[in-house]
Amino acid sequence: MKRKTVVIGLSYLCGLFIASFLSLKSALILMPIAALCMLFLVAIFPGKVKHIALCTAAFCLAIGIFLVYTVDVYRNIISYAGKQITFTGVVTDFSHLSGDRVSFTLVGELDGHNTTMSLVTNDTGKSFQYCDTVTVSLIPEEISDTIYFTAEEFYKPRGVFLGGYCTIESVEKSGFSLKKSMLLYRDYLNEIITTILPDGNGGFIAAMLCGDKSLLSESYEVTVRRVGMTHIFSVSGLHLVIIVSAVIKLLKLLRLNRYAKFAISEVFILAFVMFAGGAVPVVRAAVMMTLANLAPLLRRRYDSLTAIIICVVSFTIANPFAVRDSSLLLSAMGAFSIGTLTPKVVKALNLKHKFYKLKFAFIASLTLSATLLPLSIMFFDEVSIVSFISNTFLLPICTLPLCLSAIVALTGGTALIAKPLLYISSLAVKLFMLGAEFLSKLPFATAPTGYKSVKLAGIICIAIAFAVIIIRRKSDALTISVSAISYLCFIFATYLNSYLLADTIRIYSMRDGDDAMLVITQGKEYVLVNMSGSGAVAEAVPALMESKGISKISEFYDLADSTTALAIAKSLYCYYGNGASFADISCDGNKMDVVVSDDIRITISLEALYSENCDYSITSEYFSVSETGEIYYLFGDIDLVKIDDSGATLRMLDYNYDE
Repeated sequence: MKRKTVVIGLSYLCGLFIASFLSLKSALILMPIAALCMLFLVAIFPGKVKHIALCTAAFCLAIGIFLVYTVDVYRNIISYAGKQITFTGVVTDFSHLSGDRVSFTLVGELDGHNTTMSLVTNDTGKSFQYCDTVTVSLIPEEISDTIYFTAEEFYKPRGVFLGGYCTIESVEKSGFSLKKSMLLYRDYLNEIITTILPDGNGGFIAAMLCGDKSLLSESYEVTVRRVGMTHIFSVSGLHLVIIVSAVIKLLKLLRLNRYAKFAISEVFILAFVMFAGGAVPVVRAAVMMTLANLAPLLRRRYDSLTAIIICVVSFTIANPFAVRDSSLLLSAMGAFSIGTLTPKVVKALNLKHKFYKLKFAFIASLTLSATLLPLSIMFFDEVSIVSFISNTFLLPICTLPLCLSAIVALTGGTALIAKPLLYISSLAVKLFMLGAEFLSKLPFATAPTGYKSVKLAGIICIAIAFAVIIIRRKSDALTISVSAISYLCFIFATYLNSYLLADTIRIYSMRDGDDAMLVITQGKEYVLVNMSGSGAVAEAVPALMESKGISKISEFYDLADSTTALAIAKSLYCYYGNGASFADISCDGNKMDVVVSDDIRITISLEALYSENCDYSITSEYFSVSETGEIYYLFGDIDLVKIDDSGATLRMLDYNYDE
C-alpha cells in the first residue's frame, strides 16, 4: 500500500468525524455496518484484502475511542454541572470585561480527568497572571448554545465542557517561565501598538500580530469577513510561515551551515508558538515546518499530506472531539490546498511563464476557496465569493504590516523604531481596507448559507466534484473543470434562492428572558421591532440576517421605549444602511398590524408572543389576514409567510433559523 500513513490516518479521522454527529447507540451500530462493508469490498476487490482490513480497523478503532472518551471522560466531567465544587487549575488565558469582570480559562483536574473551564469572575483584587495556580468555587454549567453565540460548537472541540461565574478562593503566583514571559510580552506589544495607533488601523495591526480583537473596529471586522480574509485576524499558520520564511532568508545571507539554520529557525518557531498561546493552527504549522526542516537533515523526502495527517491525528488523541474543531480543520484543509492540491492543479494547467507568479497566486487562491467550501458551509452562515480575488491581490498588502510589526516585536517595541514602522503599517492597512471595502460592497460579494436548499445544493455540488476526482484519480483539465463548474453551480444556487425569495415576507421572533425582538424581512431588507425588555437581544440579529443574505435595516420600532434597544438599532443602521420601508407597522392595544400593501395586512397577537419563552422560535402564535378574516395558527420553529394579491400562504419550517 502506497502512503500507508495517509490512507490509515484518513480512515481513522473519517471514523471520528462521522461518530461526532451520531448518538452513542448509532455510533455503536456503525461498527458492525463497517465490518459488513469490509466483507462486501473484499468480495469485489480480493487483491486488496489487507488494505481494506487496515482501513476498516482504523475506522472502527476511531469510533471505539470516541465512544470510550464520551462515556468515561466527557460524561463524567459534565456530571458536575449544577453541583457546588472547588476547582484548582492553571490560568492559560484571561481578558478584562466590562463591569470590572475578568474572563479566564483554567486547566486542572476534576475526578482524575484533565479538565478545562471557561470562567468569569468579579475583579475583587485577587489578581492573577498567566500560569498562576488559582482555586475557585462555583456551580458550573454545561456549555450550551444561545441565540448570541454557538458556544458548544466553539468550546467542545477545544475540550471545554463546563463554565460559569466563580468566586476566587486563592491565587498561587507562579515563578518565571518562558511561556508566561512570551504571553505577557504579547500583551505589552498589543498595548504599544494601540497606544501609537489609537485608531482602527492600530486595532487591525494588534489583531493581526497578537490575535487580540477587542480593539478591532466592528466595521473593519465585518468588511474583512465579507471578503473572506478573517484568517488574518487570528494568529495562525500563515503568520508563522511568513515570519519564519523571512528569518530563513536572513539566515541564508549569513551563510550558516544547515544545522545552525535548523536550530535558529526552530527557536523562532517555538517562540512564536508560545507567543500565540499554543493556538491550534500555529501548533499545526509549527509541527509541519519542523518536519519540513528536519527532512533534509535526515535525508528523507518531506510529504506535505503525510505531515498534515500526522498533525490532525495527534490533536485528536487527547480529545477526539477536536475532529470538529473549525480552527484545526480549516488550517489543515488550507495546508492541504496550498501544499498538495495547488501544485497538482498548476501542473495540470501548464501555466506559461509570462506573469507566472500572478497566475500561480490566482490559481492558488481559487483552489483554496473551492477546497474550503465544504467547511465554510458547515461552520459559517455566509461564504465569501470574492475571497480568491482578495487573497490574490490584498493578502500581499497585509504581509507588509505583519512583517513590520514583527520587527517591532523583535526590537522590544522601542519607540524610535516602532513609531515609523507602525505608521508605514497604518498606511498599508488603509490601502488594504480601500480594496476590501470596494470588494465587500459588490452585490455578489457573499453567498448566504442559512437555507436548507442552499446547503443541499452545496452538498450535491461537492459530492459530484469529489466523485469525479475519485473516479478519474488524476488532476487533468477535465477533473479541474468539473470541480470549478461544481463550485460555480453552488454560487448560482445561492443567488437563485435569493431571487425566488425576493417577494417573501418572513417573520422571526427572538427571545431571551424578558427581551423579545421581532424581525420582519422581505428581499434584502428587514424591519426590527423591540417588543419588550432592554432590547439587548438585537445583538443577535446581524448573524441571522447575514445567514439569509439580508443586508439593509429599513425601519426600527421600539414598543418598549428602551434606550439600549435604540442604541443597538442605531449601530445596525451604521452597518446596513437606512433605506425606504417596505411595510408600515402600528400597534393598537394587544395587536400589531403589519401593512404590506393596500390589500394585505397581517395582525400579530402580542399576547401570544409574551406567552412563550424560547430562544429561537415563533410558537403558538397566530396571524390573521384582515380582508378574509382567516386566522392561521402557527406551530413550529419558524414559519414563512408568502404575500401576494390572493392573501397569505404559510409553509412550516423544520428548526431554528433554517429553511
